[in-house]
Amino acid sequence: MGPFYFAELNVIPLSCLFFKLPEAECGRDDVAIAIEYCRSDKQPSEIYCWAWAQVGDAFIRGLVDEFTVPYINDKDKLDESIVYALNNSERFRESLPGFIASALSLDPGAQE
Repeated sequence: MGPFYFAELNVIPLSCLFFKLPEAECGRDDVAIAIEYCRSDKQPSEIYCWAWAQVGDAFIRGLVDEFTVPYINDKDKLDESIVYALNNSERFRESLPGFIASALSLDPGAQE
């Protein structure tokens, strides 16, 4: 099979926030969260966000939430709005424990 060639690509630049959760949040000190986000041409008044989790050195990342926030031109205020939305997301709080359990069952070496 040869390489793929595309006549036209629609590349959308993504921004990212990355942090580790405090141990008090989920019982581990090695749970990392990456929030990728972008502004779409179709809805320029909204920012689309995808929150990914990773446990320790596990070989997988999991999508633990997906949400939108209103676009704010001030980058610091936009980042604050994104983190606030994730922090108040019921879906995030419900999906994170299941992802952690799944990641550890698939990669037991990450439990160390």
